[in-house]
Amino acid sequence: MKTTSRPEPLEARIAPATFLVSAADLKVFDVTIPATPLDAMDQAFETESAANVLVDAAFLANAGDKVFFDSNNSGAVDRSDFLLLQVDAGRAMVFLTDRDGDGVFSPDELTGLGVSDGFAGIVKTDVAGSISTVLDAATNKVGDGGMLTLQPASIVKLEVAGVVTSTISAGNNISDVKLGKGVFAPFQNSSVNRIATGTAQNGNAINLGGGGIAVNTFTPAAAGGNILNLTLARGANSITAGAGADSVTGDGATGGAISNVTITDAFEGIAITGGKGGAVNAAISTTGGVGGAVTGVTIGGKVVVGNITVVGGAGGAATSAAGGNGGVGGAVSGLSASFPQLFGNFTATSGAGGAASNAGGGNGGKSGALSTVSLTSTSLIVGDISVRSGTGGKGETAGIGGDGGAVNGLTLTAAEVHGDVTLGSNNAGGAAEDGTGGSGSSVTGVRAAVKTLMVGTFTVRSGAGGAIANNFTGSSGNGGALGDVTATIKQQIGDFFVIGGNGGTKGGGSGTGSGGSGGGVSNVNATITTILGNINVDAGDGIAGRQTGNGGNGGALDLVKIAAGKVTGDIDLFAGSAGNAGNSAGTGGNGGVLTNSSIKATSASDVTAAAGNAGTGRGTGAGGSGGRLSNFTASLGASGLLDFSAGNGADALGTAGAGGRGGDFSDLSVAVKGVSANFAATAGNGGVGAGSDAGGAGGAFTNVKFKAGDVGGAVTANAGAGGDGGGTNGAGGSGGANSLFSAS
Repeated sequence: MKTTSRPEPLEARIAPATFLVSAADLKVFDVTIPATPLDAMDQAFETESAANVLVDAAFLANAGDKVFFDSNNSGAVDRSDFLLLQVDAGRAMVFLTDRDGDGVFSPDELTGLGVSDGFAGIVKTDVAGSISTVLDAATNKVGDGGMLTLQPASIVKLEVAGVVTSTISAGNNISDVKLGKGVFAPFQNSSVNRIATGTAQNGNAINLGGGGIAVNTFTPAAAGGNILNLTLARGANSITAGAGADSVTGDGATGGAISNVTITDAFEGIAITGGKGGAVNAAISTTGGVGGAVTGVTIGGKVVVGNITVVGGAGGAATSAAGGNGGVGGAVSGLSASFPQLFGNFTATSGAGGAASNAGGGNGGKSGALSTVSLTSTSLIVGDISVRSGTGGKGETAGIGGDGGAVNGLTLTAAEVHGDVTLGSNNAGGAAEDGTGGSGSSVTGVRAAVKTLMVGTFTVRSGAGGAIANNFTGSSGNGGALGDVTATIKQQIGDFFVIGGNGGTKGGGSGTGSGGSGGGVSNVNATITTILGNINVDAGDGIAGRQTGNGGNGGALDLVKIAAGKVTGDIDLFAGSAGNAGNSAGTGGNGGVLTNSSIKATSASDVTAAAGNAGTGRGTGAGGSGGRLSNFTASLGASGLLDFSAGNGADALGTAGAGGRGGDFSDLSVAVKGVSANFAATAGNGGVGAGSDAGGAGGAFTNVKFKAGDVGGAVTANAGAGGDGGGTNGAGGSGGANSLFSAS
């Protein structure tokens, strides 16, 4: 290399500047004026910054500046020297470290950028460290007292040809980032280890070349920093947006959102998490911040090893003695993941709703919506798949619980799956005390296809209603409805479930309030060629009231079609049973109806289809009516027990009240080519009246056809019996009509 003596620093650096990283020693030169190269690290704040982060060289680059590597040791920029860095906007403290200890810089020893607000730049190599908004705007210095400070600043545009081996972080927003594959780093490296804004950096050191340096706690003043428009060739281990600011005067700030993320060829697992909404603790009733949404994420790859997790930000909680509402959870939408093979779990969850103030009361926040999520594998998935909405926030005192977020548009397409699959929601609406529990998440538009083999349990379910704890007077929430489900599985080893949400549970003790109704299930089409397990499609159950509360209604089951080959277990279709009234008074819930459905299978163990039984009444409350069963067909090659029933009406168990009517049974056609163990078809019995009130009428039984090659046991077909009247004056219920039954 051409030798140069170090000149005295100029009063001001000429802009834009050109820097040249020496390949002969550990120096960087300002060669803006080629005839008079200057030592780039010629300011005290640069020397101090290098010492603070334990690196060999640090210099400040401004907008328009370029940094080259002196490939041929010429001491001047020429065609053989390649560009390391170009600053397009803002400023960057550039750090280099002799990573291999050979006493000279190499082009893979750019180890960090401490950047200003509004930074934009291009990096043509790897960054063997971090890029972070840790540049102090007032002092031009990075680090102080052995700590770094994440500034409330944004990275507006960043393009890195290689990878960033540690962190990209900013106090505010990060946008328009494009990261590549390793230039010098190993091929399997992620494009970046971690991307974080605001509070998501807390608790994590930043490495700018000399090892991890602790970071002062970041406290947001407004909304959490967003992360927008990322293109990552090799993905990231985590992408996390910061929380919104807490407030003691008004509403909490919104958590940071994550939007428009494209990962073209992931190798490892990734966690993507929206920012939490800010908490509130004001002298007046306020509302927690909305959780950050996660939208427009596309993940591709060939073989991914590790868990993929996408979570919306939680809504902010309220803690004020004056009361306060929980914030709404962040939505998750537009998530698409596609690769031949995944060895790890796939989880997508919308943000939980924030809890209301325990001290002053308030409403719980709704959980975030979950929509348009697809997972595609052309070869193999080994791991569990869970796509569900978050839990609603708890309501306090008279406040209502937050509803579960709606779930819509879930698609699973796979060749082979070894693991459990849960789609929809296994979380509940928010609990409450003296208010109403939140409704469970509704679920619609589910499409699942496993083309060769599934080993594990397959479940689609809607959310349960929010619960009421012991000794409170609130009514529990209704279970979420479930509809429009199509599932096709060639071969399954495990059970298959489609389940509507139950009403929210009610605690015991002296509390009052009604039980929640169960969620209905409709428009289900399941085609399974062979299953070594059971098939269950169940609507949600209604829940019992407490003391003077009414029982919840059972959910309806409608338009369910099961088409299967060999089934080694049972096939069960159940409408929801109703909840009983409270111990002192109340009307029993009505059982759910089962209508317009069919079962077709080459063989099965037992086959059961039942409408829901009703709940009992108390005090002067009537018993609920049983659910009817109508328009049902079953076509089987061979089976065990065949049991079809409408729901029973319930008794009135108080001082007065009519017995519930039994469910009608009509339009059933069952055909078995081979042998059936037995056959039973029964309309619902009426419930017993109380006081001088009448018993319920028995359900009618009409137009039922049964045909089998042989029957090993009994064949029974009964209309429902009427229920006894109450006391000495109550009329007995009439028995159900029985007509048009044929068996052959």
